[in-house]
Amino acid sequence: MQLARWLLSLHHRLLGGLLLMCLTAVAVTTQASESESTSLPTPTLLESFDSMTGWSVNRGGTFRQVCPVTEGQGAMAVLGKGKELSHAIAQKRLSASINSNDMGVIAFAVHKALPRVTSNLNVRLGTAGGSYTGINYNLNVANLNSNAPLKTYWIAFHQSEDPLLSQSVDVTRVRVSSPARTAPYLINNTIDSLYANAKGQPTVVIGFDDGEDTIESIAYPYMAQYGLVGTIYVPTEQVGWTNRLTWEQISMLSDAGWAISVDGSPDDTPMTDAADVATAVTNATSAWDALKQHGLDSEAMYHFCYPGGKFFDTKVRPIQVTSMTSDGSNVVTLDSNYPIHVGMRVYGSNIPKNTYVINGGGDAVSSVTLSQKIPPQNLPAMFNDESGEFYLDKLPEALRDAGFKSGRITVGGDMYTRFGFGGREMTTIGQGVSYMTFNQFSPLLDRVLLRGTTLETYFHRIVPDPEEGWTPDTPNPGINVYESFFKAYIDAVAEKVQAGELVVLTKPQWYERDIKKTVPES
Repeated sequence: MQLARWLLSLHHRLLGGLLLMCLTAVAVTTQASESESTSLPTPTLLESFDSMTGWSVNRGGTFRQVCPVTEGQGAMAVLGKGKELSHAIAQKRLSASINSNDMGVIAFAVHKALPRVTSNLNVRLGTAGGSYTGINYNLNVANLNSNAPLKTYWIAFHQSEDPLLSQSVDVTRVRVSSPARTAPYLINNTIDSLYANAKGQPTVVIGFDDGEDTIESIAYPYMAQYGLVGTIYVPTEQVGWTNRLTWEQISMLSDAGWAISVDGSPDDTPMTDAADVATAVTNATSAWDALKQHGLDSEAMYHFCYPGGKFFDTKVRPIQVTSMTSDGSNVVTLDSNYPIHVGMRVYGSNIPKNTYVINGGGDAVSSVTLSQKIPPQNLPAMFNDESGEFYLDKLPEALRDAGFKSGRITVGGDMYTRFGFGGREMTTIGQGVSYMTFNQFSPLLDRVLLRGTTLETYFHRIVPDPEEGWTPDTPNPGINVYESFFKAYIDAVAEKVQAGELVVLTKPQWYERDIKKTVPES
């Protein structure tokens, strides 16, 4: 009923055409828990992006109101014109100025719409004097890498990380821009909910892949002295192998509070090596039966990792067409011969959604027939083969439908989830330690403390230190981790936990804490 009343209210607030677009993107708003509201700062809404009123825009792109990504009446879509070196820019004065020393963690939501296209969205805050925050990948640029999943990204950074905001200045303006520098020069991102004072709970999830027996012999006793527990992604067919955990050891760890989750493949092979998605899903869910047989069925088994981090076929690449000419019909001419086949989807400026090649495909073609008419123009375009079994989100969505709740990939970094996972719970980030030194790794933990994000680290086998000795500048030997590196990391985490600056959760605990969170109700 609450959702129905919300929809009715939305109907009266939005234009009818916009409502039809938004019905598939409704999010239920939940209040922050009492414990969270008392331990975390109260977020300050700087800009809702609900309306284009007050925004001034240049001619480098198109800005329009679309259905909300996070909350409210709308969000702002940033669209390009398909031209090389175009730069879409929109600026607006904030409703009230705010001193940068009072901003804390700044967060905003970005929804990535285009597959396999790198399209940056830059958010810059400005003063009355005309100065703007600098552009920095780790701070205020959502570099939506072409291999990263779609859905919504929460970008978070602390005001002290930016040279301008680290000073005591009054912030009065916001600027949103997106440069088009990579063929086919497409821009299509949506921004919503720009907040200050939005620090989340600094959190670490300590994960272990492949069921190595050093989890029981080294990790467990060392973590137990601090009262810390981890999450194990078990390849069930390898239990009891040489150098692997036994079922008895796994049961002991489960009794000690560790989360027993599963490897996406019982034999630890890439899921995308299966004959098809259905087979990959069957392989993954078969782990549930193995856990149940040993009395290990729990909520943790609905969380898994993708072996090798692969959740889609990375070999598939889009065809970038430098120039596609249309005369207003559905027959287009290309500037050269390209390997374009029937069934490919077409992306580009002014190209209607769900436009496909329906005739004339081949290994080297200069003209094809599309499923919809294209306005007269001569601009770049992208042809994408989305028919494969393991194209982008097909496997994650099938695993979700089968009952899994989250899946971890191996794109490094941390995640801001105070306002929810943004629909990305099936592709959460995992930070490995391959070839890293401790001095290279420790700044990642410092960033978690500063921004209030969650860092899920994952380890494989813990191996003896090198004969010449270990120092914080000694790189790990591949995917394995030196024992002193691992213990130094646990020491650092435990110190922050004991100081009340950090919490350690298992993967299912993190999921349950944040999965239903969203931005605060106004």
